[in-house]
Amino acid sequence: MHRHVFATAALALGVALAAQPAAAQDVAGTRAVSFGIAGGATLPVGDASDFYDTGFNLMGSINVQPAYMPVGARFDVMYHSLGGKDVGIFEAEDLNILAGNANVVLTVSNTGTVRPYVLGGVGIYNLDAGGSSESVTKFGLNGGGGIEFDVGGFNTFVEARLHSIFTEDSKTNVVPVVFGIRF
Repeated sequence: MHRHVFATAALALGVALAAQPAAAQDVAGTRAVSFGIAGGATLPVGDASDFYDTGFNLMGSINVQPAYMPVGARFDVMYHSLGGKDVGIFEAEDLNILAGNANVVLTVSNTGTVRPYVLGGVGIYNLDAGGSSESVTKFGLNGGGGIEFDVGGFNTFVEARLHSIFTEDSKTNVVPVVFGIRF
């Protein structure tokens, strides 16, 4: 579990350090290419909430949003960690999810001080419940929305998405709620 956390943190740090020289400035502070880091709470929903407690997540992203265009793309790498619950006859193992997503982003406006957006896409998810079970890799979908705004010279954002992972018996659904910055 710790190696996933360190790998995700190293990726996020690398993205942040590479962001400054790589980002091309477009119009009035917007960038055609930007990098982001974020973190927050991950809420299990549906059947997953029967077995897992609320956990945390870390995210690194690459954003492509041409100036004056309402449609962009975003590529994310996310790490989620959820604690297992005692469900009576057994205690569920902790769940760690490492995900890679490709998303389409639709913005109302990519200029101005407050910029709402919706996004959705496909992803690949590696679920590791630790203990005696092996990790599995499954496909899934995600969708949600957020608001990007300027705070102290940084582009910051708050976002929530539903990730629905196509696991064997039923879908594993989680909702990460994140706060992040873009460079």
